[in-house]
Amino acid sequence: MLWTYTIRGLLARRRTIAPTIFAMASTVAAVCLMFALYQGVKRSLERTAHLDYAIVKSQGANAESTSQLSIQSVDLLKALGGIKRDGNAEQISLEFVIPLSYRSPTGEVKIVNVRGVDPIAFDYHGVKLKSGAMPQHSTPGVLIGPNQVGKLPGFQEGGELLVGKSKWPVIGTISAPNTVFEAEFWCDRTALMNEFRRTRVSVAYVRLSSPDQQAAFAKDVSNLQQSDTVLEALSETEFYAQNYSDMDVYLTAILAVGLLLALGAIFASANTMYALFLGRIRELATLNAIGFTKARVSMLLLQEAFILAALSGLLGIFITQFADGRTLEFRRTGLVYQIFITPEILLTGLGVAGVVGLIGGLVSVIQAARMETLPALRSAV
Repeated sequence: MLWTYTIRGLLARRRTIAPTIFAMASTVAAVCLMFALYQGVKRSLERTAHLDYAIVKSQGANAESTSQLSIQSVDLLKALGGIKRDGNAEQISLEFVIPLSYRSPTGEVKIVNVRGVDPIAFDYHGVKLKSGAMPQHSTPGVLIGPNQVGKLPGFQEGGELLVGKSKWPVIGTISAPNTVFEAEFWCDRTALMNEFRRTRVSVAYVRLSSPDQQAAFAKDVSNLQQSDTVLEALSETEFYAQNYSDMDVYLTAILAVGLLLALGAIFASANTMYALFLGRIRELATLNAIGFTKARVSMLLLQEAFILAALSGLLGIFITQFADGRTLEFRRTGLVYQIFITPEILLTGLGVAGVVGLIGGLVSVIQAARMETLPALRSAV
């Protein structure tokens, strides 16, 4: 009986409770998207990293673009043990990475990592040529990642991009699903280094004979004394975990927004429910007078809060479905990550809706417990 009475009452006041539902649904959506972005970043980095791969960079460099390896360092590196070899060739991918900024017609600046590679890098990173032609040695030509296609003028096959002081043709597109490489431009390493008059590569990606070689290889790299640059080796998992930590400032900001929305939803829910309570004092007092105990009236109010929370949670989940699979770009780093909405995230959103509804409903419950029946019956609606 109470459930029927509660549902009829909510339908009668549907316009009044709409702001509460919207505020709570916004909170659910924000929390779900926050965790979905976290999941997307984690999944992207996990899929980019390989357990038996190591990255060699200059010590203290917190990004590929700030690292430098001399030719002498590379020669010493090739002589170390633990490196997988294909015949007499070491499985090492030398890469030159530089971030370039591009300005949109509206003045917005976009940063993109341009990666100069040799042919081995495609196999090494699992990057496929999606369309167009492969870069030729020492020849200008850019392959564009799918997350950058169409973002700015020239960002498509057949377009032109400013690289250094020259305009380079976009000769094709690449594909590397759910990895950071889909947000980059790829080109020939020699051509890119010549354009910027550089003689040092940024990093060396090394394929080891087994994941068990990571610790020994890292120790050998740190002991290279003849190198003019102090080197360090990290497993790809460690390296991308460090990159992930750089995203903390963004994820913290998203978390803060989510918490603010949650607080706003709690206050909106509490205020709306209290306003509903003030408008129903005579109704609730009448229920007390005809035999309903204060406990049953309180239960009625909690049922209302539960229904509002359920409706808000479902609406919030519905909103998040429009973001599932979409990408979000961190403009300072130029990295693009995909949003994944998982069942665990949806359950978390429903839990948040329940907590917000419960806290909002407690205000009315407390007031109902304190209400005196006779004075309430005399009061105006």
